[in-house]
Amino acid sequence: MLEKWKKNYLKNRFGVKMAFLLRIVIVISIILFIIIVIAFIKEKYIYFTQVTTKTVKSIHSFHNYSGNNVNIAILDSGVDKSHDDFGQNIKKGYNFVKNNFNSEDINGHGTQVTGVISAKDNSFGIKGIAPKAKIYPIVVLNNQSKGKIDDICKGIEWCIDNKMDIINLSFSTSKDDLNLRRVIKKANQKGIIIIASYNNRNKIHSFPAEYKEVFGVRSNVNKDNIFLKKDIVYAPGKGILTTNLNNRYVFVSGNSIACAYVTGVVALLKEKYCLTKTAFNKENIKNEFERGLYEKN
Repeated sequence: MLEKWKKNYLKNRFGVKMAFLLRIVIVISIILFIIIVIAFIKEKYIYFTQVTTKTVKSIHSFHNYSGNNVNIAILDSGVDKSHDDFGQNIKKGYNFVKNNFNSEDINGHGTQVTGVISAKDNSFGIKGIAPKAKIYPIVVLNNQSKGKIDDICKGIEWCIDNKMDIINLSFSTSKDDLNLRRVIKKANQKGIIIIASYNNRNKIHSFPAEYKEVFGVRSNVNKDNIFLKKDIVYAPGKGILTTNLNNRYVFVSGNSIACAYVTGVVALLKEKYCLTKTAFNKENIKNEFERGLYEKN
């Protein structure tokens, strides 16, 4: 009787051990599978082009525009210049938060915006909408994505003095500041195209996006197109893959990313207009947006 009990006990104990080991094997297998999948995606499919909408496909595919020689100032938190998807197209900017020439990004937002606009056209990572545009990182936001209107005004003045073609402002303030309004108007009179994002909360005022001299942008989450409606530009802004700090990539959403998307497209239009000798101004770009920027089949 005792011998039989021992055999059953050992048998049950062996079964418990095997069940425990089986659980461990399953967990390890799942972890390894996830690691393999991530590595596979990173190696084989991480190369992703922002040229996914009909809008940008039509401009790239039929005219081969890339934003060549277009000067874009990105007023934001800076850019991670060491990222492998950036190169010599990232030019020397200025840091108005610290009053020096260090435009390195420690927040990430500026790097994300820059990637959408102008990540390099290479064999990995992502491809920005205007990969050959010249990018000037102007730091006006701190590491918490907050900034002073005075610094923003100084940044726009810098853009005027340095003859930028486009200014990207992927942020907003609820305050209608007279100095901000004045410098925006001045930049517009100098022929600079200004693109700014609305606040992600619809009921809050958004400046400078609401100024008539500016293309105010909202995310178009349901459609894959850029169009104008009631003087607001709607553009893709949901689940956009872009560059991030420390040589990484991230999917981002929101009006600020849609704003970057529009900036990239306007850079392509700038190149197009130079070649076709069309005036690069807000009215002509507005007409393009009103028609809906996509290839009609």
